[in-house]
Amino acid sequence: MAAVEWPLVNPEHVRDGLSEQAIQALEHHLPERRLTNDELAKLYPDWSGQKIFDKTGIRERRIAAPDEFASDLGVAAAEKLIAATGLDRSTVDLLVYCTQSPDYFLPTTACVIQERLGLPTTTAAFDYNLGCSAFPYGLAMIRGLIETGTASTALLVMGETYSKFIHPMDKSVRTLFGDAGSATLVTAVEREGPTLDTIKADPRVKTYIRSANQQTGAIGYTEHGERHANTSADGARFILKSLGHDARRCEVAAVAAYLHDIGNVITRESHGQTGALLSEAILVDNGFELEEVATIMGAIANHEESEGGLPVSAVSAAVIIADKSDVHRSRVRNPKTTSFDIHDRVNYAATSAEVKVSRKEKLITLELTIDTEVAPLMEYFEIFLSRMMLSRRAAEFLHCSFALVINGTRLL
Repeated sequence: MAAVEWPLVNPEHVRDGLSEQAIQALEHHLPERRLTNDELAKLYPDWSGQKIFDKTGIRERRIAAPDEFASDLGVAAAEKLIAATGLDRSTVDLLVYCTQSPDYFLPTTACVIQERLGLPTTTAAFDYNLGCSAFPYGLAMIRGLIETGTASTALLVMGETYSKFIHPMDKSVRTLFGDAGSATLVTAVEREGPTLDTIKADPRVKTYIRSANQQTGAIGYTEHGERHANTSADGARFILKSLGHDARRCEVAAVAAYLHDIGNVITRESHGQTGALLSEAILVDNGFELEEVATIMGAIANHEESEGGLPVSAVSAAVIIADKSDVHRSRVRNPKTTSFDIHDRVNYAATSAEVKVSRKEKLITLELTIDTEVAPLMEYFEIFLSRMMLSRRAAEFLHCSFALVINGTRLL
């Protein structure tokens, strides 16, 4: 029986090895002309310079010259950044430009800035229009493009010349807004710290998981070896990644899920607690930070519903859902269907298992296809209801709801 792979929403975009990002540098550029509160007070007799400051916290704002435009301010900031960092222009593969006061509507100003900065013609460039939330939105778009491998070195350029659009007598906004440009360098960075591959390469881990699988098999349990470890690791990483957790936490979750059943090498009873203790030296020896070690140990110790396990962290919650969702006929080791016990029947009846995560709806769904000729649904609930209840608690810890769908019908 072939091992089942963890089902991903889009294997090309949600996968292991996504790049992390870092802000490497920021620069700004201001026009020379200063407009003070006292100057504005002359236009608005009922508002003194001090009153303007008391209302806004602003003493002066910069104003672009008549022949100075938003793109000029953005380019000046970007040139400062390039000079300060020694950035090789040929490495920039993404330029994102934001303004609400464009020089003109067509063509895309980002392409004009791309040419003015001497960036490669292969550099992706586009504009977007936002105000107060412009910076975090820009970073979020760049993050997505870097994570999926579309870009590795990005410039986020902003430029505004609100003064050219605000009516001179509109004191409600003229007292607030000035003109400026900024540039931010964001790049892909190597994921820091040991990874799941580091743990997989440890000979202790290989031996303990292999032996644990043999020993659980000897007492009649389904597969608890590398297949289940890998499926759980992929699942835990996928769940947190889909919910927007940072790459390092996703990696820690994958490690915890891979090791969660290692305690079976000692005994099935309390294997979560023994596994947590076993993992400590392995993790420390492989260079994990103590905070990460503590998180992984907590996740391993609290994954089993029959031992009072409860979600104690986001990593722990992801491990629980990934572990409990791995029900599939490939885990059945008994070759004789006529001698199946209830655990064999239920696992063998499951022909597919897929976890779906909707960040927008805050919903984690386990979709199962069960051959009811092999095992009736009641047998599934007989052994899996407590696992699903724990999965629901884990989803709630992640601020999500949990749904169980079997053969197209939602049951939880």
